[in-house]
Amino acid sequence: MPTLRTFVIFALIGPPIGAIVYGIGLFIGDAKPGQPLSAFADAMLVLSFSAPFSYVFGLIPALLAALLMVAGSSLLSIRPGPLYAVAVGLICGIIFALVFLPGADDSGLGVSGFFVLKVLTCLVPSLICWWLARPKRADASEAGNEAVQK
Repeated sequence: MPTLRTFVIFALIGPPIGAIVYGIGLFIGDAKPGQPLSAFADAMLVLSFSAPFSYVFGLIPALLAALLMVAGSSLLSIRPGPLYAVAVGLICGIIFALVFLPGADDSGLGVSGFFVLKVLTCLVPSLICWWLARPKRADASEAGNEAVQK
C-alpha cells in the first residue's frame, strides 16, 4: 500500500466515518418504543456537531490503523485484504473501547452494547479506508509495466 496515501486517507476520512457510525449506534440504542423521533433528534444533533470533534477522538486510532496497514503490507510483504483490514479495525477498536469505556452508562445500550459500538467506530472506518487506499488494478498493472521496462 502506498504509505502517504494510506495515512492521508485514514486520517482525513476515518474519524468522520467513525462519528457517523457512533451517531447511528446511539440513535439505535436510545430509541424507545413510541418515541423514535426524540432519539432521532438527539442523533442528528450528535452527528451535526461531531465532525470537528471526531478528529479529537478518532485521529490517533485512525493513524494507528494506517500504521498497521502499512506495516502489514511492507514488513509482511503481503497485499492487505479485507480480513487483514478487519483484524486491524478490531485491534484498534478494542484499544479505543478500553481507553474510552468509562461513560458507558450514559446511553441505553448498556456496557456490552457500548463496548461493541466503540469497536464498530474503528472497524467500519478501517474497512472503508482500506477499500479507498488499496491499489487499484490499473495502478498495479502500470507499476508492473514500469518495472518490466526498467
